[in-house]
Amino acid sequence: MAMFQIIFLTVAVSAQVSPPTVNTDAQIPISKPQIAQKTSHELLYNTEKVTLECEVHGATTDFHYEWYKDSTSLKPPLDQAIIYVNTSGNYGCKAKNGATESENSEPKNIHFQAIPTAKLSLERALPVFYPSEKVILKCEIEGGSDEWSYKWYKNNRDLQESKSSLEITLKSKDDSGEYTCQRFIKDRVTTEMSSAVTLKVNAIPTAKLTLERALPVFYLSEKIILKCEIEGGADEWSYKWYKNNRDLQESKSSLEITLKSKDDSGEYTCQQFIKDRVTTEMSSAVTLKVNAIPTAKLTLERALPVFYPSEKIILKCEIEGSADEWSYKWYKNNRDLQESKSPLEITLKSKDDSGEYTCQRFIKDRVTTEMSSAVTLKVNAIPTAKLTLEPAFAVFYPSEMVTLKCEIEDGSDEWSYKWYKNNRDLQESKSPLEITLKSKNDSGEYTCQRFIKDRVTTEKSSAVTLKVNETPRPTLTKDPNWTEYFFPNETISLTCGFNGNSDGWSLEWIKNNETLKTSSNLTITAKPSDSGQYSCKGKLRSVVTQQSDAIQLEVKDLWPKPLLTLSQNFQVFYNGETITFNCEVKPQSTKWTYLLFRDSLQINANTSNSFSIASVQVSDSGKYSCEVKRRTLSSGRSDARTVTVKDIPTAQVKSGWKDAFPGETVSLQCVIPDESENWINMWFRDEKTVSGGPDRNISGNSLSLSVKPSQTKLYTCMYVCQGQLDGRSVKSVKSATHSLNIYGSRPTIIVEQDPQYPEIYTGEQVKLKCSIQEQTSQWAYQWKKAESVQAGDTYTIQSATLSHDGLYKCNIIRNKVTFSSESKKLTIIKPPQPKLSIESEWKVFYPTEKITLKCSINAIPNDWRYKWFKNENPLIGEKDTFLINSADRSHSGSYKCKAKHRQRSPVTTSETEALQIHILDASKPDIRKHPSFEFFYTDERFHLDCNMSGVGWEYHWYKESKLTQPSITNTNFTINSASLHHTGVYKCEAKRGDFSISSEPLKVEVHARSPAALTLDTELSDIMAGNILTLRCEVSDGKEWNYTWSENGKELNESSHTLKVKATEDTIKNEFKCKGKRTARPLYSYWSEGFVANNIVFKRKILLAISGFFICCIVILFIGCVVLKITRKPVKKETVCEDLFISMADSKNQVTTPLMEYMENKPTEKESEEKEELIMDHVSVTHVDGVIKGEDSPSAEANGLTSFKGTI
Repeated sequence: MAMFQIIFLTVAVSAQVSPPTVNTDAQIPISKPQIAQKTSHELLYNTEKVTLECEVHGATTDFHYEWYKDSTSLKPPLDQAIIYVNTSGNYGCKAKNGATESENSEPKNIHFQAIPTAKLSLERALPVFYPSEKVILKCEIEGGSDEWSYKWYKNNRDLQESKSSLEITLKSKDDSGEYTCQRFIKDRVTTEMSSAVTLKVNAIPTAKLTLERALPVFYLSEKIILKCEIEGGADEWSYKWYKNNRDLQESKSSLEITLKSKDDSGEYTCQQFIKDRVTTEMSSAVTLKVNAIPTAKLTLERALPVFYPSEKIILKCEIEGSADEWSYKWYKNNRDLQESKSPLEITLKSKDDSGEYTCQRFIKDRVTTEMSSAVTLKVNAIPTAKLTLEPAFAVFYPSEMVTLKCEIEDGSDEWSYKWYKNNRDLQESKSPLEITLKSKNDSGEYTCQRFIKDRVTTEKSSAVTLKVNETPRPTLTKDPNWTEYFFPNETISLTCGFNGNSDGWSLEWIKNNETLKTSSNLTITAKPSDSGQYSCKGKLRSVVTQQSDAIQLEVKDLWPKPLLTLSQNFQVFYNGETITFNCEVKPQSTKWTYLLFRDSLQINANTSNSFSIASVQVSDSGKYSCEVKRRTLSSGRSDARTVTVKDIPTAQVKSGWKDAFPGETVSLQCVIPDESENWINMWFRDEKTVSGGPDRNISGNSLSLSVKPSQTKLYTCMYVCQGQLDGRSVKSVKSATHSLNIYGSRPTIIVEQDPQYPEIYTGEQVKLKCSIQEQTSQWAYQWKKAESVQAGDTYTIQSATLSHDGLYKCNIIRNKVTFSSESKKLTIIKPPQPKLSIESEWKVFYPTEKITLKCSINAIPNDWRYKWFKNENPLIGEKDTFLINSADRSHSGSYKCKAKHRQRSPVTTSETEALQIHILDASKPDIRKHPSFEFFYTDERFHLDCNMSGVGWEYHWYKESKLTQPSITNTNFTINSASLHHTGVYKCEAKRGDFSISSEPLKVEVHARSPAALTLDTELSDIMAGNILTLRCEVSDGKEWNYTWSENGKELNESSHTLKVKATEDTIKNEFKCKGKRTARPLYSYWSEGFVANNIVFKRKILLAISGFFICCIVILFIGCVVLKITRKPVKKETVCEDLFISMADSKNQVTTPLMEYMENKPTEKESEEKEELIMDHVSVTHVDGVIKGEDSPSAEANGLTSFKGTI
């Protein structure tokens, strides 16, 4: 059997792998190239780049290429097979090899379009959503295709969702946020973020059921209102109502119920819902208890046939059951008493309180009971108590006895007695009441009452006043009632009495303990012998009083002489002042009458010893005296006092100030011509009084004004002064007005500089002038710089030096007040030092380079003329630049320059420091490669370095004498991923200005990486089993390799060169790849082409069955040949063998057998639909210019029988 397998496989392999005969001697022309677009996308976007490759069929050597866009050659020229484009247009190419070139390719139209805009929409846009609801977000683009994928974001956070519409079943408020989306094509383009759709998710609110009036019990006929509310509820919410969990079929927001029976009792609940969206939980239950209206019962706490005013009765109105919430209504004779208390306490006031009383119970604004049964009250008036006194005297004295009686009309034995003195209970209940008087304490108002115990008491009787006096002591008075001395011939009257009421009393007089006579009055005409102690006493019935207090009388021998004094001891009085005279006499007496005289004529009389002249005039001047008089008698006259009265003087303001500035102190003086008196000055500004303050000081006759800054630029003040005598009300006549101009700000000091250059050079003359802008005078000028001071309004510097540089101030001085100008900065500098520089970054030059020297000065360049020097020798030229158009070695040397001012003739700068210029012979740039391998593999990274001594160089790179595309202008030329077209000879060019020099050539070689070949290497036993696939990976370059496998792009944990895969419904659809890996260069190979098994297992079994059939046929033929060979002649036997066996030559002819058709993959009509599923024979990787072909293409499928080679 093994022999037949070998024969069959040898035939199949020979038929498949025999190469065609190629005539290598024939010359191959350059075919018309075709442009291959490496990206097969239907639509291209303006952020992408497209790889175009100019392919020449059958190319065996490298070509030069030329590219076109819209029939115009691309600039700069692109001499490479592969280009990258990112603009729309028709692209073409052609290939060149020496003088031979191909035709132009057919144009390849490349069109880029703008990336579409993602538009996010919400399928059902609502302002608020609730948990359990489902929302659908759709992310759409205009003209979008299936290749666009999706990204979803919430609050700019990736949701890791890629579905075309985002369905969210809301769970909580955390689902709230701003949702956005993007569309993208993987590894290509991504749209801008869509506009945000805001989802607001609120928790499902809780339905809250409230009873408008929450009461434990309700009664029939009452109306209740139930409200079902949620927090933040809106009109979209509907309602459901339940009683004892039974749907009431009500949908109103509030449920109104008029209670009709106890059946309305129960537990009420509610729900709110948004139709077809969300429903709240059932609310907490509200329990209603409905009772029948109870009956009111009225009772009287103490039932008596008759009541009296002031008695208190208590009526109770009761109902069965709990009654705390029930209020009361009370009626008398069916009239509402407007009472709501319970019980009803009535303090009877009169017979009008008699009547029939009823009651009702009610709950306000809810329910009222029926009227109760009536209770009848009879009320009689309280009788009046009458009190009498025996005997009836107005005044009683100790030891007397009185009798009091308390009586009422129609009194009965049930009435008892109460006695009061001054409303204090005497704790006596007998009648009549007898009292023996003991002292004044028995005096008072006595009353009585009659009462029935615990019920009623009469009003108190009218009071009987009992006045009990102690035995009186008489009072002695005198007229006149003077406490001082008496003088001869004055009349004195003594009177004895009992506080003005002496009826019934007899009186006796006593002098120095001797009885004089019995009478009520005693009259004395005073003389010295009447001096002594007088008293009296009285008698009434059997009562004798004590003696009165004694009165001591003293009679002088002579009358006193008065003394006239002035309360103001002024030498001079002024018109309008008040003069007060005092007429003093000893001993003093309250009964004196005082007389005032001027020049011996009486001008006034007064009971007071003081005389005032309210407004004196000059005519009131004279000699004044006084005397005293009592009753009809008078004393002698006092000594005279002289009084002088003058006219009021006029004040004057004296000051030299006409204007003032802030910071100055203005002094004004008020002068009174009459300086003999102590005048106090008052000041007025604009008719308003000026008082002392922070900016005003009044001292003596001077007013000092401290001028403060103000918003008003200039204002004028009018000052007036007036004098007032110290301690007196005398004021002088006001002075004439003094005008003062006040400036709101400090004086404007003007400082001028001549000449007005911002900077003065040393040696120049300069003047500073100081002046004041305002109209003012009397100022002194002073210039100050540091500690130096100079007087005068002009400061002159004849020849400026650096020491004159600094800040200058002009001070103006007046009355010790100094104002300073703003600092004037006088800048004295040396003429600027020019700076010589080269207008390039380098100082070493090469022949033919252009050199520009610049003489810079820190000033206006056109104001200066310049002089140039080389090696101390003057050069021709006055400009600030010196140009050497083409340098040579003779231009080497030391250069200097200096400048002179055009208008300010004495100003000349010093020379600059020397600048050395070196002109050197040129050397070539140094070019190297890094890393310094002999050659590089495709995809490796390397760079070329170009170094040229000096600075300012710009580098250009050339390959094969052509400028690289794009142009590289730095010292490094980096190849990030080497490809075969990077092989060549490289040069770099260093360029500076118009000068350039090239490096030596550097050769770079790039070798292709070895490809990995993936083959199906299935054993015969695996084929028979039908469900095991063995894949083999090989890199045929003679090096030792390890291998890496991937399944659908995901790397597998397998490093062997073979991989066994169990054929399942999933694995036969997966794509497998492999590549080689090493620790030395090259580190890895290219990935193999992908392999997808599809229905290969099924095909293998069919192939095995067919192969088995043909093998059997071959065996039969072989046996037949043997038999024929034995039975037939040799000639014929050789012919039969040639007909039966398949030779290698036959495989090259047109003879076809079913087995050959299958091996050569020439399907019949029935197999045409299955052509793509035939068995893979060989997987290879072809590398062109660094691009792995087939890397992204669909996997190649087996179409041969070479997979059987592992069984040989």
